Order: sequence, then C-alpha cells, then structure tokens
Amino acid sequence: MKILIIKTHAIGDVLMTTPAIRAIRKKYPESHISMLVGEWSKPVVESNPYLDHIITFKDKDLLNYNVWDLSKNQRIHRLIKKLRNERFDAIFMFHRSKFIYLLGWLIGANKRIGINDSNYSPLLTNKALCQKNSDHYAAIDYMNVICTNLKLNKEDLSLDFFVPEQAYKFANSKLKTQNSKLIGICPGGSMNPAEKVLARRWNVDRYAKLCNELIRLNLQPIIFGSKDDILIAQELINRTTGRCINLCGKTTLKQFGAFIEKCKVIITNDSAPLHIAIAVGTPSISLFGPTIGKARVPPDSRHIAIQSNLECSPCYNNRRFPGCKNPRCMEYISVEEVKNAVLKLLNI
Repeated sequence: MKILIIKTHAIGDVLMTTPAIRAIRKKYPESHISMLVGEWSKPVVESNPYLDHIITFKDKDLLNYNVWDLSKNQRIHRLIKKLRNERFDAIFMFHRSKFIYLLGWLIGANKRIGINDSNYSPLLTNKALCQKNSDHYAAIDYMNVICTNLKLNKEDLSLDFFVPEQAYKFANSKLKTQNSKLIGICPGGSMNPAEKVLARRWNVDRYAKLCNELIRLNLQPIIFGSKDDILIAQELINRTTGRCINLCGKTTLKQFGAFIEKCKVIITNDSAPLHIAIAVGTPSISLFGPTIGKARVPPDSRHIAIQSNLECSPCYNNRRFPGCKNPRCMEYISVEEVKNAVLKLLNI
C-alpha cells in the first residue's frame, strides 16, 4: 500500500501532525509512506523514521496556485503529474483548505481522507469531523483524521522532532559549561510563507523587563530566533541591564532543538519554538492574544499557555482578524504574570 501525507507551510502545524504520522505507521506497518511538505517546514520531518520519503515544493507556488492558469503554475502541475505517477492508494490531508483538497483530488487515490469542514469536502472520500477554533489541542484533530473517537493519552500526543548527534555536538561546543539555569527566550516568530501575523508577538520591551527579572533571580536568559528575528533580538538585548546569551540567527532548526533541551524553561510567542520545546520535552510558557492557547498546547502541566484577558481574545479565525485595526490583546499579558509562571515551572 502506498500512502501520501500532505501538510504544508507552518512549522508548528507540521510538528503537530507527527503523532498522526506515527499512528499511520503503526496502523499500516508495511506500507510505503511519503509526505508532501513545503521547503519551509521540511527540516521538521527530516530524519523521521516513520516516513519513507519526503517530497518538497516551493511554498509560494502552492499559495499562488490557480488551476486554470497553466502558464503561472508549471512547477505545481509538474509536481501533480509526478505524484499521479506514484499511484498512491490513500492520501491523508491534515488541512482545512479547498486548495489542498483539490490538490489531493488531482493527484488521485482511491481514498482521500481529510477534515470535513469545508465546501470542498465532497472531494474527500473519508471525512473526519473536527471543530474550527476548538478549545482542545489541535494534534487531537489530526489524530481524528486517522480514526475518530480515539482514547488518547499523553504518549499518543507526543510530538516527534529528531535531533541529530552533530546538532548536540554543536550545542555543547557553544555552551561549554553546563548551566542549569538557562531560560530560553524567543521574542520573534509568527511568520511563515502563508502569513505574517506580528500581532501574535509580545512587546519587546516586556521581554526585556522579563529578562531583567530573570537575571535578578540568578537565571540566564538565552535568546533564540531565525535570521528574520535578529533585529528584534538585538533590540531586546539593548534594553536589558544584564548579560543575555544571543544565539538568534546562529542556529539551524535542528541545532535550536539541541539548545532547547538544555534550557529549564522556554518562553515564546505562538510560534514554532513552542512546538519544538514540546517535542524535545522542555517546559514552556507560551503567550497568546489573537489565537487560542488551548489549541496549541497539550494538556500537560509542564506547558503553560497564558491567554490575554482582553475580552475579545481570542479572535483569530482561519488566518483572519475580524476587522481589528489596532490589536492590543498581547498588552494584557503582564511581565509579573509570565515571571510567576517561570517560578512555578522551576518550583521556586
């Protein structure tokens, strides 16, 4: 049996499908399992032993896809032709997207399994009922695509992010002395090829004040982020009164995972670092304004989601804000609230 899994774009969302990927392998142990994923999030599933093959594409090609305009979509049409030639028996689509359902239909397979909450769900042969903007962990919805009414435990929902040995060696070389008081700080993120939602970021000044509080508690902030976050990381450091270790823009995604394992706690916006921390087992504090914290964080006391107490939070729906021209929800999360969460996780 040949199986294709489709999940694209956001790193965190791809990571939250890894329990379902593991479940597919367990259910079909002898099958050949491929995954179609964008180049942006490919590192998340690299080295995943439950996959036989990873197929990538340029994210922007799919985002701009128009089935009727062949001249503008030649790479996607070549990809569809290539995938049709693979003759997959089943396609699992972990999306709520008419474009992905159409893509699966064009690829062709006897079974096309996805989430039944779209006008395009007739393109599916098997439909899982999942609620939009639900108040439970999104990984549960992805598991329901495999089989509904599952009795899930924490192990079933654990995320898979495989860190190679060379990444650990790199982390050890940068942090030669073992520091038991490292606190990871991720002030950026909230961007991927499909969207840029800076309203999900906590104010850099509050991150700086938090770092100052942590330093006074004899804790060591260590700043992480991609190359896109270098400016905000430097701004944060310029506003602190003590020493922060700055690794922003200096690690690959896998190396970041190795560093995060060395931290006692990671503090982050609603972005990829949260999900990587969950995968490698580092306690996390994540900050939510527009989006739903309960949908992004597993039911585990090691992971604290702080939701803005502004009455209209959360409001984010299907990559859209409902007319919010001046989002203020992240301002309603205080430094004291986050510091207390750190102390709770450290048992101080």
